[in-house]
Amino acid sequence: MKRNECIGQSRNERQIDNGGGVMLEDNENQRSIHDCEPDRGPKITCPVCGNPLGALNLPCKESVVEESLYSDGNILIVNSDIVIKCEFDHCRNEEDGTSLDDPHLLVSVIDMTFDSQGECTHFAIKEIHPSKVCNR
Repeated sequence: MKRNECIGQSRNERQIDNGGGVMLEDNENQRSIHDCEPDRGPKITCPVCGNPLGALNLPCKESVVEESLYSDGNILIVNSDIVIKCEFDHCRNEEDGTSLDDPHLLVSVIDMTFDSQGECTHFAIKEIHPSKVCNR
């Protein structure tokens, strides 16, 4: 999965631990999509291990839209606001890029908006939860 785009936190956003996962609260209901850099991007804590989650691990717009939803070339989502759940591996250490000793599966809840041409114009990770599937 390519990790060259991710979602950034706005100044009015805060992370809330809701007991079974992490929910992101955004007072302005706005997020910005940008190229990930080591010092930018979301500051999210993994609900399973407590380590930071960022560009190395979180699903990005390109991987979700191009590599998953649009991978067969026969589908375009148009004029729609959708919410999806996306399972992903938490397998890398965000600080040094090394493999985690105990990788595990997580699920992200993502808000997405598509325009009339099928372009994703809004991509916002709203929540992170442990996966219900057995973790590896």
